[in-house]
Amino acid sequence: MKKLIGLGLLLCAGLVAQEAKPLIYVAFYKVHPDKGGQWTDGMKKLFVPVMDKLMAKGAVLSYGLDEDMLHRVGETNHDAWWAMPNLAAYDQVVRAVDEAFAKQPEDLANILDAQDVDQHYDLLFRTVASSGQAVPAGSLPVERIATYTAKPGKSEEMDEAFNHFFKPLYDGLVADGTIHGYSWLASAVHNDDVERRWLVVSMPNWGAFDKVIAKFGEDDQQRSKAENDMLEALFEGIGEDTGHEDWMIRATVFKSSK
Repeated sequence: MKKLIGLGLLLCAGLVAQEAKPLIYVAFYKVHPDKGGQWTDGMKKLFVPVMDKLMAKGAVLSYGLDEDMLHRVGETNHDAWWAMPNLAAYDQVVRAVDEAFAKQPEDLANILDAQDVDQHYDLLFRTVASSGQAVPAGSLPVERIATYTAKPGKSEEMDEAFNHFFKPLYDGLVADGTIHGYSWLASAVHNDDVERRWLVVSMPNWGAFDKVIAKFGEDDQQRSKAENDMLEALFEGIGEDTGHEDWMIRATVFKSSK
């Protein structure tokens, strides 16, 4: 299973505007363990100025850099991402990034030296469901990422189940300020598993995740055993047993137009 670490990622969708459902591009990198600072500093020098200019033009809604907090052998561990309103903006952003990087070959070489270039890959996401509040300026959110894989032909049922059972809980956590926001995401271009979904929950700190866990525990307690058994059977019918994975990331750069 490909590993998603960004989606900052979530933030793209939920935190830009509750009505908007932007596309989200994420580039994943396997950075050498002793060169994380080199990679991040290089990206701040090359990537951030381009994103700021494009945000001022409306082509970029939000963007960021992230690093993994739970390192695993052989996995990507850093990412760069941005949210945009449509594919026309995607074309504009890619061209601008390529042009800017080409003008600073020495800085680009330092970034490439810090990573295993053969392990790089990209994904483009669409937002299925999201909500969020604006992240305070200067804040660097932490995020819990989880992936779920539906059985063949069951991804729409998984979306419906998320919206019915879990979206109201996450909406409440956004409303009371426990979390910044959340996004339920799917591939916009099927270079990844069409049945896979990504849940990204953005928080001010990891203490907030304790509250998320407690909230879901309370919800379980409020249901009868029969209701919980029915819910468990429903998800067993929809999801693949081996299709779940989760991990933790933190932003090293995060900016939003709102």
